[in-house]
Amino acid sequence: MIIRNGLVWGDDFTFREKDLYIDDVTHTIVDKPVSEHEEILDANGNYVIPGLVDVHIHGAKGHDFCDANTDGLSDIAAYLYSCGVTSFCATSMTLPENQLMEIFETVSGVPDDRNHSYVAGIHMEGPFLSPAKKGAQKESYLCSPSIDVFCRLLEVFSGKIKLITIAPELPGADKFIEKFHDEVTISLGHSTASYEIASKAFAAGAIHATHLFNAMPAFHHRDPGIVGTAADAPHAMVEIICDGIHIHPAVIRSVFRIFGDDRVILISDAMRATLPRALEWRKPSEA
Repeated sequence: MIIRNGLVWGDDFTFREKDLYIDDVTHTIVDKPVSEHEEILDANGNYVIPGLVDVHIHGAKGHDFCDANTDGLSDIAAYLYSCGVTSFCATSMTLPENQLMEIFETVSGVPDDRNHSYVAGIHMEGPFLSPAKKGAQKESYLCSPSIDVFCRLLEVFSGKIKLITIAPELPGADKFIEKFHDEVTISLGHSTASYEIASKAFAAGAIHATHLFNAMPAFHHRDPGIVGTAADAPHAMVEIICDGIHIHPAVIRSVFRIFGDDRVILISDAMRATLPRALEWRKPSEA
């Protein structure tokens, strides 16, 4: 296939008009057409970007990862692929250990083909979160970080659990981070942590912040909290939800100025109510 006339995102982080040649067998970009009878797609006026990755998404199209239904998760993966998301981390909510075991089993049943987004792993958002910043998490299931619980989950799903969100101020969080930071990405979120507590967590091995600004203290000039700590930790990546609702557009612009393009991860945090629809673009003044 040849994609002609598109504005292609390049290694220099700019868009330039150029043609892309894609090998239909390997599905990789090549230097020139591999046959004389290539399918041609005219992308004039359109942007051409790599496949998107969503490391924080719960569901879509009436399904949720926590339904523990392989068909539902496959439907989510097919929907994401149609939106240009080529891989994602299925994200769980706060639930008891036995239910998480059933939920995580469904990951292996999603087809690995050109019609579904690839399940790159699991993001555990809970149960080791602060009740004071629980958000949509069920408080009765919240608990302090448990090495025993997580060891049992890792024993069954080693290599599949890629990311876990914890509140570093909870009892046992320090030992949890020390033990598991080499096995999974540890993210700070749903937390009331001060700058000092978050600093210790990032120093111990946490390298990620879950949906920055949401479910954590505000970025206060005398107590900058997780937001300020992440800014001071050059190895920390931060998620943000760029829907113009969770975070004001001016704050989003500030995040990019503070953290830089290479440390900001755009996420959807989508849930089952997310449905396919025509894109509705708004002018900047309306965002």
